[in-house]
Amino acid sequence: MNNKTTLKQYDLIDLVKYVGSIFIVFIHTLPSGIGMQLGNILGRFAVPFFLIVSAYFFKRKLSGMQDVDLQIQYYSLRIFKLYLFWLVVNLPFIAYSTLLFFRDSQFSLGKASFIFIITCLYNAVPGYGISWYLTTSILSAWVLGKLAKRFSSIALVGMTFPFFLVSVFSSMYGVVMRRFSSLNMWRSLFSPANSIFAGLFFFALGMLLFEYRGFWIDGFSLKWILPLAAVSLLGVLLEGNFAIIRHLPYAPGTTDQYFMLVPFAFLLTIICFKVPVKLKHARSLRRASTVTYLSQFIFIFGIKFVCLHFGIELNQYVLALLTIIGTFILYLLLDSLEKRYPFKIFRCAF
Repeated sequence: MNNKTTLKQYDLIDLVKYVGSIFIVFIHTLPSGIGMQLGNILGRFAVPFFLIVSAYFFKRKLSGMQDVDLQIQYYSLRIFKLYLFWLVVNLPFIAYSTLLFFRDSQFSLGKASFIFIITCLYNAVPGYGISWYLTTSILSAWVLGKLAKRFSSIALVGMTFPFFLVSVFSSMYGVVMRRFSSLNMWRSLFSPANSIFAGLFFFALGMLLFEYRGFWIDGFSLKWILPLAAVSLLGVLLEGNFAIIRHLPYAPGTTDQYFMLVPFAFLLTIICFKVPVKLKHARSLRRASTVTYLSQFIFIFGIKFVCLHFGIELNQYVLALLTIIGTFILYLLLDSLEKRYPFKIFRCAF
């Protein structure tokens, strides 16, 4: 479809991105109980939402250029610069995770090194998966951007759905994999739920949303979208709680991907495009969401280390709050440095 979206206001997307980054902090900090609801159930919408939105704008750029390969390269380079900047910033924690991987590996040094390199390329540093969204975005852009020359977005969604099923049955419904030792090994090595297995499908959904924006965004009334989104949110809560109560996840906390995340993240994206919200600091929220998502472990690990060193008993909710505050202060610092010093390196932080 070649329909043109008349709505040009995206401030609500920036707000939801920042809220999503806070929910990701909840995933990594909060305990069971209300923490389980906020983190491992509700918080899982964030990365699917990020991927759908990114793919929407990626597809929009593709549609306006004759040289598709050039746009894919441009998009990949921009994400890679972001990845490289935060790789350097997080280097102490990444180095620690790398040492643990090789220390605990049951393979020979050569085989372990091969697995390590492959995992870093398609996912993230083993044991330090904060960057899987970035690597997945780059790989999805290359794979789906090339395939989009020959296939429609509907076809791409159909082609990537089996990969999404692999991610679902390796996380929320991982009870199946727990019964097979061979599957267990591959699941632990490559973590499909935090990789391109899940990312391809959500990226394809974002491309589909752009291609059929005349139907989903311009044509669908909010009086239908909002109730459907509310029902899908209820479905997220019911499915997540049901699976946890029935001990279906692969392990506690491995609720990364499940079925109701698909309609909820998709409908939430549509709402963000349709609702004309004007926010004064929308750009700041968008940039702060990036810093929060990619720097949170610096504060989580750092705060835990300080408390352990001084014998301070740390409440998990306080840890979450301090992490959110710390990442926002870091955003203000990086934003100020970018404005004060005209170095390209600071632009790579966002």
